[in-house]
Amino acid sequence: MLAYCCASAVAAHEERFQSAGWTLSVNRDAFTQEVRCALGAVDHRLTFQPGAIGFRFGHRRDTLEAWYRIDDGQPVRWQDRITVLTAAGVEIDGPAMNNPTGGWVWIPAGELQHADRVAIRLHDKAKVRLFRLRGFEAMFDAARRLGCVSDASFRS
Repeated sequence: MLAYCCASAVAAHEERFQSAGWTLSVNRDAFTQEVRCALGAVDHRLTFQPGAIGFRFGHRRDTLEAWYRIDDGQPVRWQDRITVLTAAGVEIDGPAMNNPTGGWVWIPAGELQHADRVAIRLHDKAKVRLFRLRGFEAMFDAARRLGCVSDASFRS
């Protein structure tokens, strides 16, 4: 005769960390030992996925004509980076056909190493919005130390 013995007290364990405007969530599955991680700004305006950082303007905003400038560099049309983003496996599609970006501007992570700020203008009549990246590199390094060692750990 079989009897119910026991169950794991916790199916998954989640830890959250915050520092310098960034938040890191590390979820460890007790059964599979998989680690799932999420890294983004505390205000939810920025998020990381392997290969890029996304800058949120709201799900109804059309970002197809957006340009960005990293620190004091030259302005770049973000759509000119689609090939690089796609090659890195970055998911840039929004949920609606009438707004395929979902209100996000994605910038390749390699362009943002050691960057302090990013200025983005949605179109030629829009105001420039400034995003600060200070603290991202330190939080990303912490994520690696906490078990977010592969790109797969950051994929949802």
